[in-house]
This record gives sequence, C-alpha cells and structure tokens, in this order.
Amino acid sequence: MPLIFSRIEGKLGRIDIPREGIHVGSFLHWRLSRRSGPQGDAEPNHPDTNFYDFHGTLAFVNDALFRDPDYEKVFTIQLGKNGSKYTLDPAAPGVRMVLTGRTLTMERVQPCLIEEQQPVR
Repeated sequence: MPLIFSRIEGKLGRIDIPREGIHVGSFLHWRLSRRSGPQGDAEPNHPDTNFYDFHGTLAFVNDALFRDPDYEKVFTIQLGKNGSKYTLDPAAPGVRMVLTGRTLTMERVQPCLIEEQQPVR
C-alpha cells in the first residue's frame, strides 16, 4: 500500500551498499514532502503528486563511497522507533540527488515498503 500524506518527518534512516555489506551513512533527521502540480494542491491528478521530495541531514556519511558510481546504494527510512521501513529509489527516472556537506536532497522519489521488519540502526 503506498504512502499517502503531504509531509512526514523522522530520525531513523541509513544508506547502505548491500552487495558489499557496507554502511555508508546514517540520518540525524529526514523529511518527505509530497510534490504537487504547478497549481499546488488544486491539481491532485498531476503526475508529480505521486512523488515525494526527500531532505535528510546525515549524522555521518562516507563521502568517497557515497559518490562512487560503481556501488549501488540503498536508502532506508523508518517511521518511528518500531515503525514500517521504506526504501527510496534514487535510480528511478526523473530523480535528482544532491549531497551538499551532510545534507542530502532527492527529488521525485517514491517510498517503497520493506516487508520484513528489522530495526534501522
């Protein structure tokens, strides 16, 4: 079931390179905001309303691994301490991702529920 909200914030999240078993970064705080069409909420059927913008502040990040295009990264966020976990796909068409210092911004992401419930560390 897809997420349906205009804005949600959290503190638990991480960036991993699962193929190598490497933890690349942890979020101190993050926010997902629903995108809207050019007329704002007046256009609920605009294609951008199915996407979210992600803004996260990282507690730490391995900058070299994060920027290495040879490694596929997985971005995971968790809603509350024991809540549902979601991945954010930065490779989806139209996603723009920028890391400035310890601030990560991704535009046009779609959160995808992770079925198994393991705590995000």
